[in-house]
Amino acid sequence: PVTSDVTLKVYDLLGREVATVVKEKLQPGVYTRPWDASGVASGVYFYRMTAGSFNAVRKLVIMK
Repeated sequence: PVTSDVTLKVYDLLGREVATVVKEKLQPGVYTRPWDASGVASGVYFYRMTAGSFNAVRKLVIMK
């Protein structure tokens, strides 16, 4: 747990970047960030979080 650059980006199924939710240097801890998804269509998306050497990709479903 050290201070590191954190990015959280959302991608569509074709791999195009839809939004950058977080891109900043953060201290260790738990954070929440709102994301207004009103500009994107319903469907399946992926988000990728990177913090230092940590990488995670998860599926996200938007239903309107």
